[in-house]
Amino acid sequence: MGDSLKGLKPEGFFKWFEEICRIPHVMGHEEQISLFLESFAKERGLACVRDEMGNILIRVPATEGYENEPPILLQGHMDMVGARDDTATVDPLTDPLELCLEGNKLKAKGTTLGADDGVAVATMLAIADDPTIPHPELELLCTVQEEVGLVGIRNFDMGLIRSRRMVNLDAGSTHEMCLSAAGGRIVRFEKQYACQTADDTALLHLSIQGGLGGHAGILAHKNRACCINAMGELLFLLSQEIPVALAEITADGPAIHGSCEACIRIPAADAERAASLLEAQFRVIKERYKVTDPNLEFAACVQDGDKAALSPEDSVNIIRVMFLIHTGVRKSDAEDLDIIITSVTFSAISLVDGMFTGKYVVRSVEDSVGLLWHRRMEELVRMLGFASTLEHEYPAWPIGGNCVMQSRFAQEHRRLFGSEIRGLHEHASIEVNVILGRIPDMDAVAIQPTATDFHTPAETLYVDEVQPFWDLLLAVLARKDG
Repeated sequence: MGDSLKGLKPEGFFKWFEEICRIPHVMGHEEQISLFLESFAKERGLACVRDEMGNILIRVPATEGYENEPPILLQGHMDMVGARDDTATVDPLTDPLELCLEGNKLKAKGTTLGADDGVAVATMLAIADDPTIPHPELELLCTVQEEVGLVGIRNFDMGLIRSRRMVNLDAGSTHEMCLSAAGGRIVRFEKQYACQTADDTALLHLSIQGGLGGHAGILAHKNRACCINAMGELLFLLSQEIPVALAEITADGPAIHGSCEACIRIPAADAERAASLLEAQFRVIKERYKVTDPNLEFAACVQDGDKAALSPEDSVNIIRVMFLIHTGVRKSDAEDLDIIITSVTFSAISLVDGMFTGKYVVRSVEDSVGLLWHRRMEELVRMLGFASTLEHEYPAWPIGGNCVMQSRFAQEHRRLFGSEIRGLHEHASIEVNVILGRIPDMDAVAIQPTATDFHTPAETLYVDEVQPFWDLLLAVLARKDG
């Protein structure tokens, strides 16, 4: 990959964004980029802490005249979701991304772009690398494993943070600042089953593909197909007519599931009827999602082999849970239905060699409502015979209140663009949630340059939105108290 972004404005941002795209940094594999950030700081004589997980905190001294201003924390995560499609010629896990500039749209060929949250890292590096930008002391915090449950920030020593004002760079858009975010609970439920082979049965491989997918929090109101639920619906209705024994289940993730596969055993004499029933019900599902997921497809084929399966009796509750834990909105704001209060996501599923594992996520900007839906889901999986474990929990960044940082972004946006900046209530758990849980007096706002389709190969950064974002952020950093 050459200097494909050279000449784009602001130059510092795009220089460092392209550099980041050369370094593989898929979630759980951030060592290379973490070491790169540490080297960046050391080469410039900047104080830097790299903890055991790979989180990086860099301190940038105040520029002349700003030594007595309160410090500001800039924060984002260094990991990305590494999704790819059939056109990809690289693997984001090991290879540099292939950037593709199409007019105003910057994408990666066949893979996620990593704007989530490469824009944060690029912004911080560009500011730290330019001594002409006026600002108070800055703390630049880049974390690992955000995409797998905010793991890095939850294990970071908050005592290292001196700032009580912060700008998170992982939410919002160029003309939209985030003012709240959903808290979350991630729950794993599982059970080990005995497998068996059965005579006079047929092995069917079922596949649902082509779902648009996307971020399960911020896109929850789009009503896109969760293919785990779609597969659960097919299997549930089939099992009302024909005994179904599950052998394997897999689904992509951790976003809204755009595909799901299953292997099942059914009586051999019922194979033709089963295929007909499945095809008929899938036509109903496809019609339901014809607007949101027009490329949804289903295939069923008989396979050879002696693959063992659960008994039909043991399979029933797995099928039920796939059918009943529906990915979608549970509560919206009474005055603005575009503001999602609470949602539930079927976030992962696996059945291999009799070991079943599922995960669900409850998100809510109201902790009490989130707890209510968590208890409902917990009771459901318990009634179906699964053991559950609360893996991760983090509080909401609640709606309401005002702050210095929010006011400054509003004032500077009005001055620069002659219009009001919009307020956004993010239906995703971002790292601000964890920081506010540990540092309650932190004055926080979140903003980033406009990008879309996070967590998918369609991820897009809008090039002409970066300069206005940059101008706004630098104007806020240049403001002084008093």
